[in-house]
Amino acid sequence: MIRLLFSLLALVCFSATPSAQPLDLRYDLKEGQEYRFKQVETTTALAQANDGRGTSIDRRITRYFTITVEKSGIEEISYLFVQDTAIVSENSEDASMQGQHIDVQNVLTKKRIRVRQSSSGKLLSVTAVDPLGVQQRFGPGVSDAMFTQRAALLPALPARPVEPGMVWQDSHRDTLYPSKEVPGAGRGSGLRLTANATEYTIKDFDERKGYRCLAVSWTGNSELEEKIVFDTLEEFTEDASTVSGELFVATDSGLPVFLDVTTEQENTRAVFGQHNNVVPSSIRTHLTLELFSQ
Repeated sequence: MIRLLFSLLALVCFSATPSAQPLDLRYDLKEGQEYRFKQVETTTALAQANDGRGTSIDRRITRYFTITVEKSGIEEISYLFVQDTAIVSENSEDASMQGQHIDVQNVLTKKRIRVRQSSSGKLLSVTAVDPLGVQQRFGPGVSDAMFTQRAALLPALPARPVEPGMVWQDSHRDTLYPSKEVPGAGRGSGLRLTANATEYTIKDFDERKGYRCLAVSWTGNSELEEKIVFDTLEEFTEDASTVSGELFVATDSGLPVFLDVTTEQENTRAVFGQHNNVVPSSIRTHLTLELFSQ
C-alpha cells in the first residue's frame, strides 16, 4: 500500500510539472493558415482654444481583416494582411469630414500588406504589396508608411518566460534634445523629458474560442515635458497618459485571441511669442481585437 501511495504521488508530481513550468510565449503559426479578426476602436476627444471654443470628436471604427501566414520560423514570422472593410461612425456636424474619415480608414481595404515581425512581436518591416495610391488621393505630402503601420497586427509578447501569478514592472526615463523648423520662426532647439512605468500581471489559464490561453494584463502611465525655443517664439508641450489592457494569447502558438486596451491622454500645448496660444486637449481611446472562431 505504501509503495502504491508513493507511486501515485510521484505520478501526480510528474504530471503537474509541465503545467507549472514557465512559458516562453512566441509566435508559432502554421504556414498557409488564415486568421480573421475584428477590431473596434472608439475615440472621444476634446480640444479647447484660447477663445473658449471647443472641438469634440466621438468616433467608432470597426475593421475586419484577414492575415495569411507566409512563413513562421524560430526567429520571425511573415504574413499578408488584407483589410476587408472599415466602418466609420462619427458624431460630427460636418458631414464632409465624416466622409473624409471613411475614405482615410479604407485606404488599406482590399490591399495586400506584407508584415514581418520577430517571434516575440517586434516589428521588422511593413511593405505594401499592392499600390495604395495615397499621393494621388491626398496629396504629395502623404506616404504609404502613414497607413501601412496599421497592418502590424500581432502584439508584442512578454520578453521573459511567464507563469500564472507572476508580476513585474518596467520603467524608463529619457532626455532628448529635439530640433524643429516652423515657417516664419526658423529652426528651434529644445529639451524633452520622458518617463514611463508599466506593471504586468500574468493571470491564470483560460479557454477562449477553443484555445488554451494565458491572460496578460497591464497598467501604466507616461509623462512628457518639452520646450523648444525659436528666435521669435517658445513652444511648450506637456503630456500625461494612462493605459490599461488585457491580452488572451494562445499558449501553443502565441496567437492573440482577444485584446482589450484603454488609453487616456491629457495634453497641453502652448506657444508664446507675437501671438500667445494655449490648447488643452483630452483623448480617450478604447480598442478591442477579437479572433473569429475558425
